[in-house]
Order: sequence, then structure tokens, then C-alpha cells
Amino acid sequence: MSPSGTPTDAAGQAAWLEAASDQWDQLVNELRPVTDWSAPVPTCPGWTIDHLVGHLAGLGPWIEAALTAEERPAWPAQPPPDDRAGWVRRNADALLQALRERPFDAPAWTLWPPRLTAFWPRRLTHELAIHRFDLAQALAGPGQAAAWEVPDWLALDGLDEAMFGNWPRQIARGSSSASPGAVQLVAQTGPDTPATVLTVPGTDPAADPIVAEGSPRQLYLAVWGRGQDFGLPRMTS
Repeated sequence: MSPSGTPTDAAGQAAWLEAASDQWDQLVNELRPVTDWSAPVPTCPGWTIDHLVGHLAGLGPWIEAALTAEERPAWPAQPPPDDRAGWVRRNADALLQALRERPFDAPAWTLWPPRLTAFWPRRLTHELAIHRFDLAQALAGPGQAAAWEVPDWLALDGLDEAMFGNWPRQIARGSSSASPGAVQLVAQTGPDTPATVLTVPGTDPAADPIVAEGSPRQLYLAVWGRGQDFGLPRMTS
């Protein structure tokens, strides 16, 4: 199943949990061969792979705390063990189990509405997918392309989540700026397939729109400040 949007029923929640679990599995497999934890992560300036792993391992207990919180929970302080991939795996398994056991419509603290447990599997899936790209960039040798792929449905949904969920949140917080003109993303999945067009209104109807056209993968990375620069508004991850 290819879920879309925050699930509003048990089947949708189960599909997003499956997607999140798949991203965790890929991530842990990509971590297991790593030996140089001090290698820089080019797409996260100032971070090493160790910093990235600490962030990924922290997601589990942080989101688990958010499920029963009314306010943003504190980030867990965890010294990294020798088995970093196993550390990520254990924390992932604990979170996924908590999400499976909790009703999708139970209240939870979230980054933006809806304030429901159902928010988190989708958000987790995209968080993991983008940070898998960061890891791939860190592991790629000079002149090598990063070994990273995501299915088109996930990239297309990620565009929707970023532009209608995270971007408004960042504008409200002052960490990103609104666009005077409309932002239009034109995702081409193939020469014989109609493009998927996503349009976000700007603040000035007379301003020129920003139009970005590419594959779902290219645009997905672009809205998170990775890959090709399409002149899109800057968001932080």
C-alpha cells in the first residue's frame, strides 16, 4: 500500500507504520558497514556521522515521549555505545511497538496539527528518508553518486508534507520566510505520465511565481535543501 497524508483510519496508520519500518530497516543496514564515525556529513554542516547517528537514535525515545506529552518533550541525552547500528535498531523497535499499540486517534504532542498519534508514522518516514540521503552523501567517495533511492509515491507525499505542514510551521516560528509569489512544484514521473502539480499560494498575488520542475526525487530533496537548487524557499531539517 502507498499511503498518502496523515492517516485517518487504522488501515492508513498501518500503511505508514510499514513505510516507517522499511526506512528504519534500510537505514540500519546502511549503518552496519560504517567504521569511520568521524566522517563529515556534507548536507548537515558541522555534523559527523556520529552526530547523525545520535540524532537518529534519539528519534525513538523522543517521539515515544511525545505520544503522551502536552508540550514538546526534551531531547534524550544518550551516550553512543560501541554498537551504533544496534542502538538505532533497538530504539526504533521500541518506538514502532509503541506506535502499534497506541490508537491512531489518541492525542499526542506533534510538530503541527493534527495533534494525534497518527501524525508520527508519516513524519518519521520522511525524517528517516531524508537522513538516509545525508548518510549516503557522507559515505560516498569523491566523485561518486550517493546510493539513495525512494519510491515516487513517498517523494510526492513528502512534497505535500513539507510545503503544507513543515513550511507553514517554520514561517510561524520565524525560521523560514513566506514566498511573495506562489510556489509551484511540477513533478514528472515519466514521459507518458501526467505531471503531479502542487501549488502553494504566495503572499502577493501580483508577484511572479516560483516554478520548479523535476522528478519527485529531485524535488523532494530540493524542498529540504538537498540536491539541485531550484530557487525554492529555504527550509531547515
